[in-house]
Order: sequence, then structure tokens, then C-alpha cells
Amino acid sequence: MRVVFHATLAELGAYGLLDLHEAEIPPCFELANLRLRKDPYSDAYRLCADVLDREEAM
Repeated sequence: MRVVFHATLAELGAYGLLDLHEAEIPPCFELANLRLRKDPYSDAYRLCADVLDREEAM
């Protein structure tokens, strides 16, 4: 499943999405292909991630 967040850096930081390596993610999920891109038309960013079921990833 692909997850996309569209927010400013301050909003991403407030939600804890900029520290995903230290985040507590349920053990049944794995984040892959993390990308942070600047929106060229505003001060927002797009954080994209693929969420994998750990059983499917193995």
C-alpha cells in the first residue's frame, strides 16, 4: 500500500513523520521506499512510503 502525506516540514515534524527510523511501527508492518519531495508550487512537501506486510516482505 502506498501512503502519501502532503504537509509543510513543521507539520511533518509535529506528527513525528520526519523521524520514521525511530518511530514505533507495529511489528507486522515495514516501511519501504521512503521519499521526501518538495512541492514546486507551495511550501509543502510530499512524503511517500510503501507500507508492506512483513509476512509478504519475507
